Amino acid sequence: MCCEFVQGGRNTVIDADHARKSGTGLIGRNGLEQEIRDALRLTGTGKGTALLLVGKNGVGKSRLAATVAEMAVAAGMAWGQGRGSVIGRSVALRPLTEAVLSLVRGSDDLDADALRIHQPALAALLPEYAGASPSPVLLGEAVLRLLSRVARGRGCVLILEDLHEADYETLAVVEYLIDNLRREPVLLVATIGSEPGSMALALADAVATRRSGRFLSVPPLGYADTRRLVCSHLGVEGVPTAVADIVWLGSSGIPLLIRAIALDLAKSGYLGTGESDTRWMTSRTGEAPGELVKALERWTATLDPVTLDLLLLAAVLGRRYSPTVLAAATGLEAGEVRNRLSGLLGRKAYAPGRPAGTRLPILHPLLITALLAQLSPARQAELARRVADAVEAAHPGLPGLWCPAAAALRSRAGEPVAASRLFAEEARRQLVEARLSAAMDLADRAVLLPAGDSPEGRAAAWDVRLGALVEAGLADRAMGLAGSVDELVRRLPGSGQAGLHLRLADAAWQTGRTRVASALVKRAKIALGDESGGIGYVRAELSEVRFALDAATPGRLRKLSDTVARLIAAAGAADLPETACRGWPLLGRLLSLHDPARARECLAHAVAMAVHHHRPLDELRALLHLRSWEAMTTGDVDELRLVVEQAGVRGAESLRHRGTLTLALVAVLRGEFATAEELLDRLQADSTRLRLHRLTQQVLLLRTVLAGHRGRTAELATANFALRAQGGFQPQHSGWLHGLSGAFCALLAEDRERAMRELDLAARAQVVSLSIPHHSGKHGLSLLLRALRGDLDLAGWAAATADPAHHLRWDRQFAAFARAVLLGRRGDRAEAEVAVADAVALGAPYPNARFLGLRLVGEAALADGWGAPVRWLRAAEKHFDGLAVGQAAGALVRRAGARAGAAVFPPEVRAAGVTAREYEVLRLLVDRLSNREIADLLHLSHRTVERHVSSLIAKTGLPGRIELGRFAITAGVVRITPAPARVPTAPDGRSFR
Repeated sequence: MCCEFVQGGRNTVIDADHARKSGTGLIGRNGLEQEIRDALRLTGTGKGTALLLVGKNGVGKSRLAATVAEMAVAAGMAWGQGRGSVIGRSVALRPLTEAVLSLVRGSDDLDADALRIHQPALAALLPEYAGASPSPVLLGEAVLRLLSRVARGRGCVLILEDLHEADYETLAVVEYLIDNLRREPVLLVATIGSEPGSMALALADAVATRRSGRFLSVPPLGYADTRRLVCSHLGVEGVPTAVADIVWLGSSGIPLLIRAIALDLAKSGYLGTGESDTRWMTSRTGEAPGELVKALERWTATLDPVTLDLLLLAAVLGRRYSPTVLAAATGLEAGEVRNRLSGLLGRKAYAPGRPAGTRLPILHPLLITALLAQLSPARQAELARRVADAVEAAHPGLPGLWCPAAAALRSRAGEPVAASRLFAEEARRQLVEARLSAAMDLADRAVLLPAGDSPEGRAAAWDVRLGALVEAGLADRAMGLAGSVDELVRRLPGSGQAGLHLRLADAAWQTGRTRVASALVKRAKIALGDESGGIGYVRAELSEVRFALDAATPGRLRKLSDTVARLIAAAGAADLPETACRGWPLLGRLLSLHDPARARECLAHAVAMAVHHHRPLDELRALLHLRSWEAMTTGDVDELRLVVEQAGVRGAESLRHRGTLTLALVAVLRGEFATAEELLDRLQADSTRLRLHRLTQQVLLLRTVLAGHRGRTAELATANFALRAQGGFQPQHSGWLHGLSGAFCALLAEDRERAMRELDLAARAQVVSLSIPHHSGKHGLSLLLRALRGDLDLAGWAAATADPAHHLRWDRQFAAFARAVLLGRRGDRAEAEVAVADAVALGAPYPNARFLGLRLVGEAALADGWGAPVRWLRAAEKHFDGLAVGQAAGALVRRAGARAGAAVFPPEVRAAGVTAREYEVLRLLVDRLSNREIADLLHLSHRTVERHVSSLIAKTGLPGRIELGRFAITAGVVRITPAPARVPTAPDGRSFR
């Protein structure tokens, strides 16, 4: 070791740029700094002393010595510095020689005559005084006189570093100097290592005992000061706790190590520095910085074997340790494990201030990497095996996070078959929990591990992998793996083959390969052979029924309902909640056409069962079907939208797509065309990206409905063509293509005959599809058109609406309009108007359908002389502005004129000469509405209503509005507002309002 001699002090270890930025100076040495200041002050008054700085290597003794030199220069003192050296022990008096030479170089006023008598002694140090070697006492006196001369008038500081590396003669002279400095303006500063056994440390102890100098212990820095020093080295104001923890552990508070580790972390890319802070680069992985590894090797070498074994086992276990697991792995008691780890806490294995408990943070991942870097692969595998055995012993069944932890440990222990089995089990749990991303990752890890001679274990991993891919909307990717699955299937027994065939059948069905899906179900049944009552056969039959929902006759749907009910019963008897949770939603969908009340009960029961058995994915699926049913029944989509959002959060893309289809359909029915188009655009982008042919067909099908409800005939034709090109123009789609799309578009174009033909085509369809909620117009719009055409009477209407399939709010509004037409034709004007009010209430969510109904009913009311046809037609005209249906409504209003209104006036009103518009105002005065309320209802201005009221008062000779209302009641004017008791309700008894 060598030394630099600088008149202002030694170069510091802190980078100059960082030092300038932080300007922190000494950190954590306030007490020692004050001791140095006091000693320099006394030296300046002629009272010399010695400061012996004792501490571990790298603890900062040299930095303190440099501080002494800086303070001496600032005070105008002379100073010299020398250093002991391992290779210099054979050179006598090396530290003193270096120090004295540095003093002589800087002094031009030495009095040679005054030192003449000491020249023989100084010859051992100064070449110009060459002569015989004196005794240490004489040399000590000579050096003392020399220092006194140099210090005359200003004081002098002699710095001797690493005195524990000095020779015996140097120590003898230093001891003499220390004992004789009290009357000289000289301060002697020595740095000494604290390693036991050195003569210099013995000298320091003796000096402290005699009180001839100051023994100053230089301890390691504490945690807070370590953090401050890291900030200083990095040139920032703050660092994350993780950074401070790592440096604290690796350095044990030694400033030299603090600097090395902090800068190595930054150089290795683990730290990112900003203008005022540092952030941990969480994406950085790989080998630990070399300085940290070296520091940990030094630290772990100080631990006893049992504690070191415990620490390494904890590092293998991961970021968190469990005393129970470590106790099982080491054979220690859990209490002793805690005590030993608490001992490590005192020895800086953990950052201070961490809470106590059963499972505590132990080490940062980087520190785990650094600890394990010391071990050979065989040693790491042996530790991982011990910890894995302990985890399985301490936590039977491996609940929670213990299963993936045990799987990872088995993999590190070189046991791939066991690791694959555990990864597959955890993937299955994550799939049930609707954590699709985690399930796919774990299943991939399970599949990629070598299987050895365990095809059943590999099959379990593939089963979960395929299931997770399908639920995540990656069915096409699952189909791409069919070749790998087929290779495995040949090595499996029947039940294993059937399970994988059914998973691939799901994927084929999602991608539109319906024939492939059916063939795979048949292969599954063949593989099962005689196991017709087993779980595999029940799963196969449920899959077969589910695929049949795409195209089935109403009669077949009833038979399928019975089949599913039988399968659910079998699953319940065999205690198979997974199968039952899949069966109940399927039964609810099958019953939706012919028994909607029971269908809702089945869907609600499916939700309850999934919650009871804690199966979140099945719960999400059942909720989606339930909320879809409610949205189609009531027109309210708030609850469904929440379920769809939750499916997206959990990564259940298949369920999200299904729910979004229903949201898009309801948006079309509600007239929210921009929302519907946005939803369909997103779905089409997904279907194209994921190559989900079946979803593409469903999106195109709904685009035809959207075009029809907008009244865009050309756009409808284009959508139909695109659907045909995708093979989606099939008989089971007639309900949407003709009843929901074609008929509605024809009515908006005022082509009632074409609308009836479209409805007839929809009604004649022999098969239906329940893949999305079914609509055909048979139980709603068709009733209204038949009533208008005269093909329906009240008895026929009653029979049609008694059908359980007549439960959708969309259909019920048209049925209410049909009833109004039939009642008005029969002369029941009051009941007919109440029926219109009911229809308007039912159609509240569906403005397009509501105003279309008013346009059709308005024409019938004009012809039959009841209701407020002019107001209804005017409202329809305003809503459908620019469409043929709006123009037709306006033409009817203009043709009606005052005579059309007068024809239905009561005699007293007709005698007063009331006009049609005044009659409409009079009817609203019966309910004591204000002029502004009447104006809103009749789409008139406030001033126009005022003029009509004034005209009525003049024509009738009545004094005011109240009297006009009484007159209207006496004359038999019918109220417009329906009675509250007639609020329409859903089949389950809930009010639509």
